[in-house]
Amino acid sequence: GRFFNPITNVPALIGYIQHESEHNPGQGVILQSNTVPLSQEIRWASTGSAWLDQRGGRVRIDLSMPVAIPMLRIEVKDGENNTKISEEVLGLEYSRSLVPNTDEDYQLIIDVPAGMNLASRTVRTQITGLLVSNLE
Repeated sequence: GRFFNPITNVPALIGYIQHESEHNPGQGVILQSNTVPLSQEIRWASTGSAWLDQRGGRVRIDLSMPVAIPMLRIEVKDGENNTKISEEVLGLEYSRSLVPNTDEDYQLIIDVPAGMNLASRTVRTQITGLLVSNLE
């Protein structure tokens, strides 16, 4: 693997810790829209430390809903339209990890087949991880 000089990464690590403690105290990002269908562009930004990006680059996507939604699907595609996640969501909660590339656009899609008549369309979506999630 690559060698990272800890001394050169200290300023970036301190800056990251200060920024996160002020702006995002362990909560992650909760998407504003909570109604299916949902389509959200996301770009994960570097922490400023190549060392931290490499070791802490895993993010987690959590979905929760008050009522199970039949045939609910989640997809995550990268900037080249490669599918990173494509699964049916079973039950009231879903959690999946992803290791995204920084500074690359991703598309998060949460949807059901066309024509579905649903009792509930509410899905709470939270994204957590060390990388900074920029929503577009």
